[in-house]
Parts: sequence; structure tokens; C-alpha cells
Amino acid sequence: MRQLFREVGTLQTAKPSSLIPSRSFSKTGSPTIAGADELELDPMQPIPMPKLAEPVPPEAWPVLVTVEYAIDPARAHEFEETMRQLRIIRRRDGANFWGLFFDAERPERYVEYFVVDSWMEHIRQHARGTLADQDIFEHARTFQIGDGTPAVRHQIAAHTIRKR
Repeated sequence: MRQLFREVGTLQTAKPSSLIPSRSFSKTGSPTIAGADELELDPMQPIPMPKLAEPVPPEAWPVLVTVEYAIDPARAHEFEETMRQLRIIRRRDGANFWGLFFDAERPERYVEYFVVDSWMEHIRQHARGTLADQDIFEHARTFQIGDGTPAVRHQIAAHTIRKR
């Protein structure tokens, strides 16, 4: 079977073997993923839930979560690389959108944001992490300068909370 690709206005042909990621097989004949043995896939301790000013119904939607970091601008590239790894985790665990912004007026300030479908989905996110994920979360926090930890905020769409 041949796959066709459109590239810069010309049609290119690729061999099927070049499209399949390389993998190996265990002695039992089962496929293995390189490096998977090294990952700690046991569950991490659930992330603590925020202290809410008022109850949020599980069906409230959507939910916007922001995490504000203060980092050393000289380490921005390294921080952004770490955050790309965190993006994969957030998306895998249910985020529909993810982004990372830096403040043009305060270059040490970065804001990560992600959006999930509902408050219940976000509650579930708090329990989905693995020990390998925890290492990435902790590494991201090592960039934080000054006192404290990154500021996490949870925003719920007003139309699902404030009945008019």
C-alpha cells in the first residue's frame, strides 16, 4: 500500500515502511516501546483540590485553569521546553486547549492555561497523574523564583454558576 502526501504543491510517494515507527518485540512476541520500562507509571498522589469560595456543580462547564509562574528570564528556553512536556500531560488528561504565555511587560511572568469540558472532568484530572508526570510537575516548579509556588486559579463559565 502506498501513501500519498502533498508537499509544496507536488505529490510525493512514501514507502509504508518509512511511516511505521520503529519498535522491538519482547521474547514473548509482544511489541515493546523503547524507554517504557524506565517510566514510573504508578499513580502519583492526587493533586489537592482547590479551596472554593462556593460550591461548583460537577456539570459546570467549561473550566479554565491558569497557573502563573515567576521564572528567571535567563532560563526561559529551558522552562518552555519543560512546559511542552507538561502540555502533553494536560492534553492526555483531558484538556481541550492548552497554552503558555509570557508577559511582555514583566518577562519573568509566564501563565499556563488549559481548558477542560467540566468541573467533574477537572476533578478527574487531579487523580490521573503518574509518578513520571509528577517528576515533570516538580521540575516545572523548580523554575519558580521568589517565595511560594506557582499561583493556580480555577475559572468556571459564569453562565453555569450564576443563574439569571
